[in-house]
Order: sequence, then structure tokens, then C-alpha cells
Amino acid sequence: MSPDSFSILERRVECTLNCPVCDDEIEDELHIFFRCAVARDSWCAVGLSSVLHNAAYQQTNAMDRIFAVCNNESSDTVGRVTMLLWCIWHNRNDKFWNDNVHMPRQIRRHAFDAWNDWYSVHKLQSNIVSGTTEANLVRTSVGLCFRDNSGHFMVGMTQWQQTVISFVEGEAWALLLAMEEARHRGLDRVQFESDLKVLIEAIHIKRRGNSEFLSIVHDIFSLMSSFINFEVKFVRRQTNLVAHTLAMAVNTWTDFHRFENIPFCIEHLVFNEMQ
Repeated sequence: MSPDSFSILERRVECTLNCPVCDDEIEDELHIFFRCAVARDSWCAVGLSSVLHNAAYQQTNAMDRIFAVCNNESSDTVGRVTMLLWCIWHNRNDKFWNDNVHMPRQIRRHAFDAWNDWYSVHKLQSNIVSGTTEANLVRTSVGLCFRDNSGHFMVGMTQWQQTVISFVEGEAWALLLAMEEARHRGLDRVQFESDLKVLIEAIHIKRRGNSEFLSIVHDIFSLMSSFINFEVKFVRRQTNLVAHTLAMAVNTWTDFHRFENIPFCIEHLVFNEMQ
């Protein structure tokens, strides 16, 4: 590994100050990991743009910013961020020493492979995933349920964040989390279900804009462009009760919880839907 150009200059060693990857700005640690155009596109490519742009993570040096992420995000998110930072740094050094540079989609693939090596999971087959969010006065919660094509329960997830976001943002966030989980589990043929019609329509027509909702939708586009067998489907709320029940029960568990066995609160719903 090598220090950044600004740090080298501080040690009175002559060198080129500009970033070797983008050649647009002076290179320091913040630029390498958070401000370089290739790095920023890589954050988006791996579905972590909401972390990159989070107002709570805008500290003036890279170390404080990374510590803030580690202190506030779930262990899974921290793991993905760690792998991404490593791949961004490796890409920078490869350009610096070998004049090789990777595109964001390649960095995403390297980060994904590294995460898979670290976070080993069972390889599963074709699945149906339903997800949703519920909000109260102090937090927004997400419930996700993975089932195979026969309707059998495979895995469930709940997650909550302390801030309350809009309903449409929450539903988009839930869908993005479901896609990230499917990707991390090595699933490549998945049908995702949501009962928010405006979300499904925004995805189908590839709607773009500057709102937080459409920023999350853009992250969903990025994932779906790499996983051509990921599809999204609108379902009525009555048929999405499993996910809503999980989201409402989230206070029972920690901020992030994964169920490899079917939780009691949705057991009867799953069995009823299979009949």
C-alpha cells in the first residue's frame, strides 16, 4: 500500500498532487474514498449512495467519517462499506503503480466477491421476496421475507433506522435492501414484490430525478442492470401481510435481524398462503 499524494508532499517528497484515477483534483484521503468521481460512482454501483450522502457522515477527514459509519450502521452495511473502501484503495494503487484503472461496475464486482468470501452463506435457488416498511414517531422499520417458488419460507429480515423517512422512500429502501440481500446470497433469479404502485412504476419507466426517493430508485436500477433475472412486481397490500407483520414486529429485535428459521409471528400467515 502507498500513502496518498498529499501526505507524500507533506513529507517533503516531490510528487504529482492530482488524483491518479480521475486527474481532476488534489488527492488526499477524503478524495480517494469519497470525492473522486470513480469512487462516488462505485458507492452508487454497490447500492450504498445513501451512506455516502448521509449528512451524519460528512466529517472533514476520512478516519472520522469511517468511524461514524462504523458506529451507526448495521454490521452488514459496515462490512459492505469496508469491502468497498478496500477495493477503491486497491483500484487507486493499481492505477498508480501499473496504470490500470477499473470502472465502477468492476469495482462493484470486486467488492461483491470480497464480501461473499467474508460473509459465507448457503446458495439458494429461485425465490419470491416481499418487503415493506412501517413508521412510527421515532423510527422507520423494514420487513423482508424470502420464499422459494413453492411458497416455502427461506429467510426473513428486519431492520430499523432511528429517523423517520417518507412512506415512498421507506418502500424503496426496503426493496433495495431485499435486492442487496439476494445479491449477497448469490441469488440470480428473484421476483421482488411491493405493494407500492408508484415505486414499481418508477422502476419500470426508469424515472429519474433529484429526490431522495428517486436516488434510491437509481440504486435499484444499478443493481437490476447487473442482475437481468431480478424482476419487480406490484401486489396488493392484503397479499403482502407477511412483510408488514415482520416490519411491525421489528421492536422485538435489534436494529438488524436475520431469521434462518420462520419466526412465530408470521408462521400462520406463511402456512395459510401455501394452502
